Formats: sequence, structure tokens, C-alpha cells
Amino acid sequence: MKQNNLTIEGFSYPLFLDSEEHASFLINYDLFEEMDVLLEGFHDTYVNSNRFRTALLGRYYLTERIYLLSGLELEREAKKDGGTPLSPRLGILSGAGYEVQENFFLEARANIQFNDSKLGSLGEPVIPTPALYSLGGKFKF
Repeated sequence: MKQNNLTIEGFSYPLFLDSEEHASFLINYDLFEEMDVLLEGFHDTYVNSNRFRTALLGRYYLTERIYLLSGLELEREAKKDGGTPLSPRLGILSGAGYEVQENFFLEARANIQFNDSKLGSLGEPVIPTPALYSLGGKFKF
């Protein structure tokens, strides 16, 4: 949905094995032609826990298709067995992206954790992840 300078998007994957579910939203506000503010949210259910990850980002377009982004990301978990969750993971996120066409983009990101959480990234409960580097993309249809 786009209204004036505000765009709201959402997506949910179907249920996987073990009733895993993955959903996300994106709220984008255009400050001016070269600069946006983004609020991203991701909810993931895994076998042992539920995870919610959110990021507040600034995105600056260097050209019509190439941009830089930076901001903060927070990830929390809720244990399904009622156990005490690990402390939240807080990180500084930065990256760059390329809009290949209007409905397809590629993005590289680095997330450097700056607190002492033992919460691993992307649902990994065993190995703490002080840094996460990712390359991804999105195709909208």
C-alpha cells in the first residue's frame, strides 16, 4: 500500500515442517528524493522458540538505483517451553543495495552486534553470532 510518502508491505511464508512460520513487514517513509526511513520487522517460529527481529534504518540513494543503508537492529526470542529467553541481540546494521528493476533488488548487509547477548542470529540457538554478513534480494510480484 502506498499513500503519499508512506509505503507499507507485508509477507508471510506458508507453514513449513514442524509448523515453522516466517513473516515480515516493511514500512518505508520517503523523507526526500534521495533519503528514506525504513522500519523492518521479521517474525519467525522455530521448533524451540519464536523470534522477532526489527530494524530502524536510513537509506540514501547515491544514484537512481544504488543506495547505502545504516541503522540499528534488535532481535528477541520467546522460548516455547516457557524457559528464560536469552538477552536480546542488538546490532549496528549497514550495507548497500542495487535495484535491478522496479520489482527486484539485491542487497549486501553487515550486522555487528555490540551488546553481550548469546542469542545467535537467524534462529541459531547454539553458536553466538557477534557479526552477520548477508547477501540477499527480493522479487516483488
